[in-house]
Amino acid sequence: MIYVGDANDQAAVLADADVFYSNWFSDSDDDEVAGINADFDPFKGLPYWDIGRRTSALVQMYDLIAPLDARRAGCYLERLRRIADALLANRDDKRHFAPPVALPDGNPVDPFRGHAMPAWGGFAQDRDGKWNTDVVTAGLFTYAMAAFARRVADNPALQPQYGADAIRFTTAVIETYTAFRPEMHLDYDGDPQAYFTVPAAYAGLKCSGNHSCEVYRSTAGQPLAYNENLSMMKALAEASLAGTSALYLKSNDSSFWRTWVASYEAPLLIAKNFTFFDKHLSPKKLSDGTPYFEWHHQLPVPSLIQNTAHGGFELGCLAVLLDDKIPLNALLEAAGRSERVALSTPLFVRFANTFLRKIWHYDYHNANGLRNVLSENVDGKGDLSGKANWECAGWIPLAQFDPWVWTRCRDVTWHAREETNMSYVPGYLREDNHAALLRYRQFNQKTT
Repeated sequence: MIYVGDANDQAAVLADADVFYSNWFSDSDDDEVAGINADFDPFKGLPYWDIGRRTSALVQMYDLIAPLDARRAGCYLERLRRIADALLANRDDKRHFAPPVALPDGNPVDPFRGHAMPAWGGFAQDRDGKWNTDVVTAGLFTYAMAAFARRVADNPALQPQYGADAIRFTTAVIETYTAFRPEMHLDYDGDPQAYFTVPAAYAGLKCSGNHSCEVYRSTAGQPLAYNENLSMMKALAEASLAGTSALYLKSNDSSFWRTWVASYEAPLLIAKNFTFFDKHLSPKKLSDGTPYFEWHHQLPVPSLIQNTAHGGFELGCLAVLLDDKIPLNALLEAAGRSERVALSTPLFVRFANTFLRKIWHYDYHNANGLRNVLSENVDGKGDLSGKANWECAGWIPLAQFDPWVWTRCRDVTWHAREETNMSYVPGYLREDNHAALLRYRQFNQKTT
């Protein structure tokens, strides 16, 4: 039976890492790539979020075991490289379809942008069934490339084997970012907030009663949802550090524009986008004075209160920005900018309180009441059937600020689903929450 215990010594970490890898990933790199290639069928929905969860989990596990076992860590890094390579090979500007899904050169065209994008598209029913690419999915896929590149750039011992891959992945991330740049609101010296916007061309959608489509149409030209913006920030943070490394700067791929993006524009965008998110959080207090946050899914407010799944994704992105905060702020300082990626301990403590006091539910006064259930929404309301229990991964890094977050996430992950009717069956275990529980176990107050 799979379980994440309290023991965090080296032997336990490595044994648990082996269980994780064998449970969630294909036996061989080739099998993994074959599965990804099979997913890129233009007429079926691409599992964007599944792939994003898998690559983020790989990165977390690599970071966990790299200091402990180079051989095992090498397996994780090679798997990440192969996945990133498969994603890049399936980018729209590198794919070739038969008509009518094509320009003369055979690449699929995004009709909302007028050309084949260096991104990943598909036929979207909520965009009138047309081929469509998105900032959020671009962020999900480029993160795999950027995270790989950043780790290779940071470790000279890896560069003889992986340096060329790190360079081309960094270039690919900057290419994708540049393609979406026309949809970005970034005023270098004016507005302190920055964000990507919903494509203006969505204003012409017909929708035919599709509610999701109608939301895209009504928000055309306005800021993208917070999770969609932060998806790209997560990738850009790693790409900035890879793109300003000695490895990349001395390569043939290095150019004035790419260096400008990596050293100046991307760090500035990240800092201002966090400010945008931060300024639209609603500080609240419980009756005992405990501070927490509520927030909505996107502007304009009132929109839907943010749900636990998307909120967790946003917190997972912020966890990466927190890890990269010091070098990103050093780039901003070197560029003569006063802006900073202003993540702080009080901010994360409020988020931890949101999770522990609003989202997590346990009815201490009723033996038949709720037990280890997450609410559907960040305000503690909505569905309480346990459907949100899958969504702990992005919240788990908050254990750095309150160890009870880790404990409660383990509790909800191993909360038996109704159909199992058994205790300690990991009814809500998924690769992303499994990896996060292992990566941040050191912050569990019971860790030995």
